[in-house]
Amino acid sequence: NGVLDYDVENGLNHILRISWVPGSPGTLTARLFNSTLTTQYAMISHSFTAITVFGTNNPFFGFTASTGGLNNQQSFCEPPTLILAHDEIRLEATQASEKVQLAWNAPDGYSISFVERSANGQDWLQLLTMPLQGGQSLQEATDAAPSSGMNYYRVTMHDADGRAMTSNIVASTVLHSNGLLVYPNPAEGQFQVVLPEGIASASLQLRDIAGKLVLEQSDYRSGEAISTAQLASGIYEISILAPDKALRSRLVVR
Repeated sequence: NGVLDYDVENGLNHILRISWVPGSPGTLTARLFNSTLTTQYAMISHSFTAITVFGTNNPFFGFTASTGGLNNQQSFCEPPTLILAHDEIRLEATQASEKVQLAWNAPDGYSISFVERSANGQDWLQLLTMPLQGGQSLQEATDAAPSSGMNYYRVTMHDADGRAMTSNIVASTVLHSNGLLVYPNPAEGQFQVVLPEGIASASLQLRDIAGKLVLEQSDYRSGEAISTAQLASGIYEISILAPDKALRSRLVVR
């Protein structure tokens, strides 16, 4: 009856999001994400008409998952109180030049949107507050000044009773024409610096928060991986010294 098996073996934590849209038939949707809701690994959706059992036709849901083979299975069945009884907010991000365009759906009853941006997917800055535009279910906004590098976005909506619902997290990488792209940032293990167009190589310097020079490469080539094995966790300043310009950015090492 629409059941599928998904195999995810990347050794990381995952989030299983389940939504139920009532109707005749109703639709049950399950999505499997990474722990920050930035990557969707799999999705299954099945429509059916719920039958009445013990005086209710609210569906229970059951799932079986396995890792490392079918000899390691976990199964559960949960009551409908744990199902999202409304449409979830689905946020999408599209990069246009040096701007990021955002679009999301507005579930019934939710009218105010708070759009937030983060540089690391953990610390959030409120970008703008938007009332429901013209009663339309599809809402749109533009981040006209995203940071150079990776930008994370999410939307939280509130209804008239103050209840809140938060969207999935999406990411968009922006490289300003006069800036640097440093990724991943924060870095664990290694990082790369993509130089602006027209600069194939330059001198790279890395200084700690006290200004001490901790790493230097006289002929760094754009996109070359740099190990962080010898760097302590903290914040560093990256300087790119080219013949006709000097560019700077920040790096967080974990």
